[in-house]
Amino acid sequence: MTGSQDNKSRWWFMLPVLLGIGALVFMVKNKQPLSLVPELERSTPVEVYTVVKHPLAPEIVAYGRVRPKRAWQAVAEIEGRLIYKHPQLERGQFLKAGTVLARVDPLQYELQLAEAKADLESVMSELSSLDVERDNTRLSLNIERRQLKLFEDELARKKSLLGKKLIASSSFDQEQRNLLSQRQKVLDLENRLRVIPLEREVMEAKRKVQQAKLADAELELSKTVISLPFDARIIEVSAELDQVVSKQQSLVTAHGLKAMEVESQVSIHDMRELISIIPAETVIDLGNTSPRQLLPETEVLLNSGNSLIRWQGEVTRISGRVDQNTGTVGVIVEIQQDLTRLRPSQQGPLIDGMFVEVRSYGVKSSLLAIPNQALHDGQVYLVNDQQRLELRTVGTLFSSGGWTAIKSGLETGDRLVINDLIPVIEGILLAPTEVQLPSKTGVSGKSVVSDILVEPGQLEVADDHAASAGTVKADKALTGEKR
Repeated sequence: MTGSQDNKSRWWFMLPVLLGIGALVFMVKNKQPLSLVPELERSTPVEVYTVVKHPLAPEIVAYGRVRPKRAWQAVAEIEGRLIYKHPQLERGQFLKAGTVLARVDPLQYELQLAEAKADLESVMSELSSLDVERDNTRLSLNIERRQLKLFEDELARKKSLLGKKLIASSSFDQEQRNLLSQRQKVLDLENRLRVIPLEREVMEAKRKVQQAKLADAELELSKTVISLPFDARIIEVSAELDQVVSKQQSLVTAHGLKAMEVESQVSIHDMRELISIIPAETVIDLGNTSPRQLLPETEVLLNSGNSLIRWQGEVTRISGRVDQNTGTVGVIVEIQQDLTRLRPSQQGPLIDGMFVEVRSYGVKSSLLAIPNQALHDGQVYLVNDQQRLELRTVGTLFSSGGWTAIKSGLETGDRLVINDLIPVIEGILLAPTEVQLPSKTGVSGKSVVSDILVEPGQLEVADDHAASAGTVKADKALTGEKR
């Protein structure tokens, strides 16, 4: 009884298993074949820019300190006591050209001038006396010559009478003595007329000497007055009222402010970039070529807190030697400023010692140019005709205003990827979107960084000398990279 119940339990347990196996076999025999669905390749969205030519100019960014183009130092040329000092002769004051700054006691030099005048008048009197003597001697000579003619006629008459024995021989002899005496008088007057010009030459030489002494005395007297030669700002004053000054003593230092200069230090590499667009066959006569022809546009910038102040400048000359410590060349920029029409809220005056940035732009040329962010270690990302990524190595000329001029590797019409790709796999499918870059990106040769304030700490300066020698590209200034 118990055994039959166990068999029934087993069958009831096996029944669901057998039914499941049967259902599985039925499903396998009657299943439909699976349909194959092709896998779709995902495309990466990118922004592309069509490469074209733009007018682009190489840019040099350098730094230097402002200095006046014209500086003046008043040095005492005479000795004496200061009897006058201008009431506004103080550091920082602006004074006009011709302003009398100080006076030295002129008494000693006035006496020297009076003595020189007296000596000159004495010589002039002697010259006048010689002129009168010459005229009188000429008159006397004419008279004596007429007298000599009378003596000669008288001697001839007495000689005739002596031949007729009408007079004594002693009378004839006396007449001969009279004639010889008259001839001596005429000869003396003629000799005197010959000597007078020689004496006059001596007196003329004395006159010139006395005139030179008079001019020297007048010059010494003029040195007692110290005047400002041009409109200037007083920088230093080392003279006080009633002070006795000596020769070669510095009294006043002043700087003209109408024209200022900045000698910025530019690396040889940047100078090479400047001439990179000049054709190889071009020959330049440096002696007759103005630096402005190579750098036609220059601006000077001062980063003052939250504002950027600009001045227009002009490259006037290039230093004739390379700095031995930094290997840089000095480029001298001149800035004209009109202090009579100053707008302090927009642009203040340049002052001696200011540390400024100098941006100079070369000659514009029509070149293939790409944004700096599209260049990756000498390579660019392109979209080919199959909408796939192509990596290409390019040669560059220079960077300016956020753009890089291309020398080789690209052609007009190439589609350039301007955003970053992660990861970069050549041949991946791309979904390009054409973008138009704004004109403010520096294509015209102007730097886009001009309107961007550099935060403190982005540009590190080791010392004044290194700062003046360092050159940082405008596009690198944004990322904090050092040259």
